[in-house]
Amino acid sequence: VIQTGPEGMAKIAFNDGTNYTVKQDSLIVIAENSANDRQQTNVAVNVTTGTVDLATGTYVQGSKSEVIVDGATASLAPESAARVRKDPHSHQDELLITKGQGTVERGGQTIQLTDWEKASFKASEGPMAKIKEIGPPTPISPANMMPIFAPSEDKPIEFSWTPMTNAKGYRLQISRNPYFSSLIVDRKVTSPAVMVSGLPEGP
Repeated sequence: VIQTGPEGMAKIAFNDGTNYTVKQDSLIVIAENSANDRQQTNVAVNVTTGTVDLATGTYVQGSKSEVIVDGATASLAPESAARVRKDPHSHQDELLITKGQGTVERGGQTIQLTDWEKASFKASEGPMAKIKEIGPPTPISPANMMPIFAPSEDKPIEFSWTPMTNAKGYRLQISRNPYFSSLIVDRKVTSPAVMVSGLPEGP
């Protein structure tokens, strides 16, 4: 059992190359983590509450990497990535494939998912719905992981990204930590570029 607090985060690496990032206020149960003499691995994780990002490795044929949430079992293909969210307040569950592919089974219903498709369902009842998401834009300025050099805090810095087709708007968030548990900027904009001033020195 792995539980994170409001400022906490956990990263779990399994021997089949699968990585789990457990976000804040989350609880997961590792149901299985095994390997046989043919190097086939079996990883199964139950998401009890919260949000988990996971990426599967290049495991041997016959291996399984599964995520379980409220009776729905997602089987992920090698070199795939997903986000699983179980919201205890809205009682709504989501399983989003961000890369690769996966199959979600629940109560006799099976849904095939690929890039930026998600299965959404209520915790207690009803069928799963398949929804197409808009993927995230790519940062242009500053480019991903690139440092910014500004002569002063007063000088505005441009944040820009690739425009997304059919997007009604964008939400720009800037935080001092990679968990975004506290925000310096939280702004909704309609264009794929915005000038931000008053950013303090540091990460």
